[in-house]
Amino acid sequence: MSNGETLQAIEGHLKKIQRRKKITTAIYSIFEVLSLSLLILLVFTFILGIARVNQNSMLPNFCPNDIVLYNRLDHQIQRGDVIVAKETQDNILIIKRIIALPGDTIEISEDGLVNINQQPIQEDYIQGTTILRDVRFPLTLEENEYFVMGDNREISLDSRSSQIGLIQQENIRGTVFFTIKLFR
Repeated sequence: MSNGETLQAIEGHLKKIQRRKKITTAIYSIFEVLSLSLLILLVFTFILGIARVNQNSMLPNFCPNDIVLYNRLDHQIQRGDVIVAKETQDNILIIKRIIALPGDTIEISEDGLVNINQQPIQEDYIQGTTILRDVRFPLTLEENEYFVMGDNREISLDSRSSQIGLIQQENIRGTVFFTIKLFR
């Protein structure tokens, strides 16, 4: 075999190696993208959720078109937490604040004062006056029941109305932990 033929054979072999390397790199890149996509899908299916604020009921803290991220795994719900829940009549997601927990007795007076277990609660986050709807007070919550209200008390449709009512624990999707403010 002459030097020219040997050189051609080596060049051909190098081209094959380069093609294999390009194919391997492409396959590896595709695998990385698919793995990352699967990881994101799993995280947003089982751990985190995304919801959009659709109404004015949570003003001034959450505005229409804000995007909220919520933790699906947080089962330690506390008074004051903002939650995403499934509203059962219309089967839509709602974003509201937890006001009363299972076992609590809630009372709302004619002048809008909210008492939990006969103690007034401090609500620095509300807008407007808390008005009564068609639910009768005092109201004692059973196990797995939560009383929720929107921060914009004058317009919020929430647990004060029989249209929404009490939120069952199984309908709570998670607690809000981050907000993306859009279109302000």
